[in-house]
Amino acid sequence: MLPIIAAQGLRAIAPDMIGFGRSDKPCRRTDHAVGAHVAALGELVVHLELSHITLVVQDWGGPIGLAALVTAPERFSGVVAANTALHTADPDLAGLLAWPCHQLEGGSMAIEPTLLDYQRLTQELAPFRPSLFVQGATTHKLSEGEYAAYDAPFPDEASCAGPRQLPLLMGHSPRSACAQLNRRTFEFLAHSPMPVLTAYSDGDPSTGGWDRVLQARAAGAAGQGHCTIADAGHFLQEDQGPNLAEKVVAFATRSQS
Repeated sequence: MLPIIAAQGLRAIAPDMIGFGRSDKPCRRTDHAVGAHVAALGELVVHLELSHITLVVQDWGGPIGLAALVTAPERFSGVVAANTALHTADPDLAGLLAWPCHQLEGGSMAIEPTLLDYQRLTQELAPFRPSLFVQGATTHKLSEGEYAAYDAPFPDEASCAGPRQLPLLMGHSPRSACAQLNRRTFEFLAHSPMPVLTAYSDGDPSTGGWDRVLQARAAGAAGQGHCTIADAGHFLQEDQGPNLAEKVVAFATRSQS
């Protein structure tokens, strides 16, 4: 996606989260609290002196990236949300999501079993191989080189604290730190005129319905050209990267003008 975006004269920045990619790999699980990742991203934005940002979020990019936006909204001009979820487990999510995750009367939870199976697998898989999760959530076959590239940052168990810990922090409990952050994000989006575009894929049940939730709850989503990207799984930047990049360029050009 980055060359396509940069070719249109936009600066394209794709930060590695702490503990992922080529970033440092803190080995304590406690180093990977959601709030710590939000703070790190906010510090990066300040360090690079970024402004007029079109924030593109996918997967954990939503809870972390949008929470960082809330702390410094003056630096941002728009949001493209692609296959991300802002779990709050609130009862009013009942019936809205392809994979339910909401509190029931009396305090018990309705939650998609596949979400729990995913969490379990991230803890039990040994050795840890991120490429298997990527391949399981894409529609095209990864090459051997792509498998190797996804696995390279995690050569041993000591380097895997981030990808082991984050799946346990997804906001599936109403009182979790992530759920509380996501409620603050929704509160901000409900009152902010900042443009919000949803560009979700047609083949990702794990985030199915979240595009409609964002469209309904974000004031800046009104009147945007929301789209569904065909023939893509959860990681639509892998399956349909050029298509998504074109949507980002068009939206960024509009929102920054």
